[in-house]
Amino acid sequence: MSTLERPLNSTQSVEQFLKDCLGLDKNITKRRFKKISSDILTEQCKLVLGGKPTLTHEDNRDSKYRDETAREKLRDTILNELFTLKRLDNDDNIILGKGGALPKTAIVSNKQAYFVVGLPASGKSSIVNKIADSYGAIVIDPDYAKRKIPEYKGSPGGANLVHLESGNITLSGKNSLFGKCLRQGYNIVIPKVGNDIEQLRGLRNALLPHGYKIHLTLVELDRINATIRAFNRFKSTKRYVPLSLIFDTYANDPIMLYYKHKSEWDTSGSISTLEPIPERLESSSPTNPAELFPPIKSLPP
Repeated sequence: MSTLERPLNSTQSVEQFLKDCLGLDKNITKRRFKKISSDILTEQCKLVLGGKPTLTHEDNRDSKYRDETAREKLRDTILNELFTLKRLDNDDNIILGKGGALPKTAIVSNKQAYFVVGLPASGKSSIVNKIADSYGAIVIDPDYAKRKIPEYKGSPGGANLVHLESGNITLSGKNSLFGKCLRQGYNIVIPKVGNDIEQLRGLRNALLPHGYKIHLTLVELDRINATIRAFNRFKSTKRYVPLSLIFDTYANDPIMLYYKHKSEWDTSGSISTLEPIPERLESSSPTNPAELFPPIKSLPP
């Protein structure tokens, strides 16, 4: 947890955050507000259970996949599914045996890499899906692998427990989805929050020796609206992203990082998701995915 991130570790702290920062007590009954506040507190308490991640510890592993041999087979199975199965319409339906990372269209080997940055709940997934199908790109998203790991839903704090392992399968492991795509020259799209420039540069530097062109696209939504959307998504789906992580830690850093460093990439572009239909704010080249979206409507004089 960042030192700037409020802990949300009590009923009072959760309720004050929802009221004072997001104004979410105004259009909801008191009974419903108390219930959703309690549910958020429960999810926040689960976050402390990620101290022994499944990648490196057996303690919290499902008994069926506890020893290292079984675990390696599980990771190989997940990797193979991601590399051979097409993407589902709804990411929440991904489970072991169902759903992959391939585009709905044919895979294209043009050595194009699309980095899509933006806050959680900003609408990044729908943008990524459109890019994947438009350019024949494989989605390199640890969240896809995360949903296939048994402990993700089978253990309290499962998202934290499997965080390192899902990253190992998709991005950082010796035999990762990222590495398999690079060896084939496949087009790829990588969603990231985009608050860490060195992380993005590291991915870029891994791609450059393979002859990739790298495009950066921002999904622009401010921290207040993104946090409210995360809250509403939790109410309807129970999928939780720590609200203070979005509001305090990530904040508007992805937006600032994009505008400060956009010249470092082969092309750059930004998309606003404030309205129901995404709109292009800017694009440095016709080859940037921002061009897939209509230009933002002119503001009245």
